[in-house]
Amino acid sequence: MKFVNLEHIHNYICLDLNPGATNPTLYKENLKRDKVKFVRANAESIPFPDDYFDLSTSLCVLAHVENPNLTFQELLRVTRSGGRIVITMPCDPGILNRAVKAIVTYPKMKKLRIRKPKLLNAYEHRNSIHHLLQFADEVFGECKVRRKYLPFFFPSWNFNLFITYVIDV
Repeated sequence: MKFVNLEHIHNYICLDLNPGATNPTLYKENLKRDKVKFVRANAESIPFPDDYFDLSTSLCVLAHVENPNLTFQELLRVTRSGGRIVITMPCDPGILNRAVKAIVTYPKMKKLRIRKPKLLNAYEHRNSIHHLLQFADEVFGECKVRRKYLPFFFPSWNFNLFITYVIDV
């Protein structure tokens, strides 16, 4: 995977239903730097005009949204022609994903006194990778799309942990 140096970019906008709730320290530090603007918003209704962003990203959000198809459409709408969209999605319920949850995630959740980690995961991860890929292919069908599979690079959501879509708009 090729990483891009973003130091020359001066403005970042983070959408969140509850900015600062997940990581208050990181939130406060970014506010001090004046490089990041936090906006309370839903990914299914992005409060910016068409063709607003050069780069739009989504990291492990689409498993949680009510309407992933609408979220994909919104990302396409707010990204300018010639821009890029980068979306990373967990390969849930792939075999490797389930194994990592069984060995690492669920035991950690139990240590945090979460009584039913599998039930919590079911509530929070409502969209399977199989369905997300179907929606993404439909919405981004006219764009140049590359799929990157991690960590093993071969094209299987069952035997990887994440899929990253790189869409040139």
